[in-house]
Amino acid sequence: MAVRKYIGTRTQKMFRTIALHIKRGRELWLSLSFGYVDLISGAISALVLLFVIRDVPWILSILPVLLSVRGATNGVFSGVLSTSLHIGTIEPRFRSNTEHYYSLIAAVFTMPMLNALISMLILGIFFIDPIKMILSFFVLLLASSIAVVFSIIMTSFIGFMAFRKGFNPDDVVYPIMSTVNDVFASLFLVAAVLIIRPWDTSYAFFTGFFVFIILAGCVIYAYKKNKESETYKTTLREAYGGIIYSIFFSSLAGIILTRLYDYFVEDYLFLIILPFVMTILGDVSSVLVSRLTTALSLGEIEYRSIDNIFAFMAESLVDISAPLLFSLTIATFLVSILVNAFSKVLMFMLVVYLVSVFVLITEIPIIAGISVSTFKRGLNPDNFSIPIVTSTADFLTVLAFFVVVS
Repeated sequence: MAVRKYIGTRTQKMFRTIALHIKRGRELWLSLSFGYVDLISGAISALVLLFVIRDVPWILSILPVLLSVRGATNGVFSGVLSTSLHIGTIEPRFRSNTEHYYSLIAAVFTMPMLNALISMLILGIFFIDPIKMILSFFVLLLASSIAVVFSIIMTSFIGFMAFRKGFNPDDVVYPIMSTVNDVFASLFLVAAVLIIRPWDTSYAFFTGFFVFIILAGCVIYAYKKNKESETYKTTLREAYGGIIYSIFFSSLAGIILTRLYDYFVEDYLFLIILPFVMTILGDVSSVLVSRLTTALSLGEIEYRSIDNIFAFMAESLVDISAPLLFSLTIATFLVSILVNAFSKVLMFMLVVYLVSVFVLITEIPIIAGISVSTFKRGLNPDNFSIPIVTSTADFLTVLAFFVVVS
């Protein structure tokens, strides 16, 4: 009887501990659970995009660029939005908001044009084909412009709602929106390919040039209206260190992915889960860096204290570990069932775990270093840190999967 009572007490204590842990990190469980939706993005890429681009398989190189750079751009917007809501420079509403908010929107809307131009030059080195280079620019420009407008509206809505409901925007905004954006970004890429029709060169050049003229006009208008705004200038100036970094590494990831086109056509198991793993590891990295930059901004951590910084990050990792492990496990089961490959689920799960551990171990010093170095120089860490850490996570994830698949 005493043994049974002891076991019962220990079991109750264990469940209470688990319940308290989940309650304490409810924002993380909620936000990371949205990652399952990213399996839809993978399914769209594997089952729809591969079919649409069968005559122009090099378009697959745009997918990591779109996901990573869109993530970096949204990372800047959501990071600045979250911190600004905390310190009061942005109000949680759409109408009659601060000048800081509207200038931030203008800066973020300008980014797709610049991103597509830089990416075109990098991919052009790989393609060594001016026609492919220009057509990839048109497709990426259209897809990323649609994605950024959608992202601005939805990120603001989620951020305002989370702040008003008492949730921490740092834990909610970017993780939720990175998943939602990935699903819609895949759809926007399919739509852009169907609109531009890169397999029909004459039509693609005419349509692409028309799209370019319209978007260039909008960017010029945004610049003229906000060129005196310090927020507009600072966001573009500071963000582009991280975004160029993101474009470079996502372009390399796109080149790697293009080399796997034939493999994905035969076996799309890894392509389905790839956006999910990229997103959830980017989410974890963004939560870590967003928590750290907010703590630095609020004065809760002294940037000179390396011990306190890593202790803070270790505590955050403990909060994140359970929802991350749970999400990875469930996702591998779902994908294995979806493609009728349940016999390979243990191997598949092991690969996903190893990739995730490798990426996070590599990310920790990057997160600490970039956040502290930018904050110490009086720059806005949100403009640098999230684009760099998320694009690094994306590249490392694609690279690790490439090694495994090869």
